[in-house]
Amino acid sequence: MRLRRLSATTIAAACILPTGLGLKLPVCGADKCLPHGTFNDCSPSDFICLCVQPQKQIDEYLDRVKPCLYTRDRGVNSCSRSGLWQYMDNLYLCCTELGKTVDFWYRRKGAV
Repeated sequence: MRLRRLSATTIAAACILPTGLGLKLPVCGADKCLPHGTFNDCSPSDFICLCVQPQKQIDEYLDRVKPCLYTRDRGVNSCSRSGLWQYMDNLYLCCTELGKTVDFWYRRKGAV
């Protein structure tokens, strides 16, 4: 039981920390693929806003940002390979906690 609480706290932190504490995680250029840099009024770094969207909208978000994330020019957007993994892992953790699914296309061989 204690492990479950710790895990939930850790996952909740993935949702809240970036915006709740004013921290800015690199969004790896995701904003460049979105009109006005947002999706349904959500910043790419606002995981709660993104993850409370219906699953179809989350899938659409991932489809829209994929061309900007899935590129070797990602470094121009101040994002390393590990930064991309951090961004997608935090998005995954937050959405999972909220009962949504994030397709890990970026983990497939050769994706990054």
